[in-house]
Amino acid sequence: MGGIVRSVRTTLLVAVALVVIPSLHADIFGVTFDNTMGAQTLVGGPSTLGWEFTLSGSIQVNDLAFYDDGGNGLADSHELGLWDSNGTLLASGTVLAGTASPLVNQWREIAVSPVQLGPGNYFIGALFLDGNDPVWSPPLAQLTLTGFASAPGVTFDQATLAAGSTLSNPSTPVGSSGYFGANFVFSPVPEPGSILLLITVVAGVFVAVRRTAPAR
Repeated sequence: MGGIVRSVRTTLLVAVALVVIPSLHADIFGVTFDNTMGAQTLVGGPSTLGWEFTLSGSIQVNDLAFYDDGGNGLADSHELGLWDSNGTLLASGTVLAGTASPLVNQWREIAVSPVQLGPGNYFIGALFLDGNDPVWSPPLAQLTLTGFASAPGVTFDQATLAAGSTLSNPSTPVGSSGYFGANFVFSPVPEPGSILLLITVVAGVFVAVRRTAPAR
């Protein structure tokens, strides 16, 4: 009997781990597209360029990322930020010039202190002081990006910006396509109901085993 009980307990722990661990280690970009080069040189004054998005569920943001046109390194360092709908800065960091920041697909990533986001609206942006590093921007992004998609649970809303030479919440809308200089990398947060359902099912198996096991 003791061996059966221990086996069911082990099954419970393994089942929960199979649900939780993959979510904790997932590496998902907020938006993706096929293009690896061809972005537009920035024209105009210094600005924080970004985009607004809506979440339908909870996620954990682990990294911010900046588009590297051609994947051959950045001319400048760029500050990145993530804001909620109230303009509160939730995560920020600086992607370094050159190739110091690791390249994943088309994006130079920087780690940030993990931050959980619930359902709602958010803004992400990168500070451009000049046009040395190209950016996918309206209307170019809308016309020429191929394979564009937002991650499950993430809805791309619109391009946004904030003028000025300091990193600021890019909350001013400017078009339907995005300023894709900045991106974010996240892992899903398991829904409490899913974990509870899994535990309930396995616990039911545990109870059934105890009731049907032969007495000693």
